[in-house]
Amino acid sequence: MQYDCDIADPTHNRCPYSLDLISELIDSNREHIFQHALGGGLDYSVSVDAKKNSDLGTLIDAPLINSPLIAGLRMVHGIKSRSGPVKWKMRGRVKGTNKRVDVIFTGNGPVEVRIREPVDINQARDEGTVTVKEEEATDFLRELGESYARKGKTVHFDNEISLGDEIELDISLDQISIKRAMAKIGYVATYEYLGDAYLDDSIAKEWRKAIFATTPEEVQSAQVHGLAFDATQILALMLPNLQPHEHAVAIANFPGIGLITAVTLFGTSFHNLLAVASESPIYGLAEGEGKIAICDASSRKTRFMPFADHLLQRAREMFP
Repeated sequence: MQYDCDIADPTHNRCPYSLDLISELIDSNREHIFQHALGGGLDYSVSVDAKKNSDLGTLIDAPLINSPLIAGLRMVHGIKSRSGPVKWKMRGRVKGTNKRVDVIFTGNGPVEVRIREPVDINQARDEGTVTVKEEEATDFLRELGESYARKGKTVHFDNEISLGDEIELDISLDQISIKRAMAKIGYVATYEYLGDAYLDDSIAKEWRKAIFATTPEEVQSAQVHGLAFDATQILALMLPNLQPHEHAVAIANFPGIGLITAVTLFGTSFHNLLAVASESPIYGLAEGEGKIAICDASSRKTRFMPFADHLLQRAREMFP
């Protein structure tokens, strides 16, 4: 099956995930290119297989959205999810112990600390520990004792020890999961720009391999050149100056390289991705031709500009 390529008016009749015709799917919906939980809107979206969209939301989008830095930025900028205001949950330990806790921040409320696995009892030896906040201790221990009494057991509490109130937070990041989620944004954005013809591109197949991988090794084995977070000179050239509440994707044809796609979230130097999207000449792009989409996460509105206009603006900034 052959698909015509017209950059001026690309067709979007296929699902970029399943590759099936949208008209033949059992169920389809709109995929936000920048996820809804990141402040993306339907003004920058494509039609996809609803089941694939749901599966990828769980497997790929959720690890990015809930990663420590992204979750914190969502809270700072007041980006609501479908379930309401964002709570920033981080994991940690009480300093000097192995007691694990969840620390929950809200935009304008108090910080909440929850003890994970507060009851740690060795059933074989009928002994263990109970970790609880001082102000909650009386009620918690009474309820725990009553629970064991209903099972015909008596519980004795003694040797009260204060653990202190210093928390060590865990801000470790799953780089592979973040890279894959960023690649998904770049892939769908490139499809939106080029249309159905892009789905048969040899590099598009490698992007899908990374997106649908089941192991970190499969993600890393995908042959997508330049798939990285590096803040290189070309990345700085491709992306506009952004506000902290803005995301952007830039797609442009570079001489001697091919079509490059760059993604950045929240205008930060960390959440960036730069990769070759195509080495094929079939799209008929002139040198420097491309598109930039800038999403205002606070309003869920996206604005667009030709990449050539961005380059002209960059030149004026460099040579006023």
